[in-house]
Amino acid sequence: SVNQVWRQSELEAKLLQRIYALKPDLKEATATAILRQYRFAYLELMR
Repeated sequence: SVNQVWRQSELEAKLLQRIYALKPDLKEATATAILRQYRFAYLELMR
């Protein structure tokens, strides 16, 4: 659903902020890769 997708992107934005807060010098590609791993682990847990 659209609402679910929106909520997921909101979650991703929050995670990105947290990642950048921990490592401000992180490159965007690295942060995105970390985020992708987070999402994968999260989806595995929610199964």
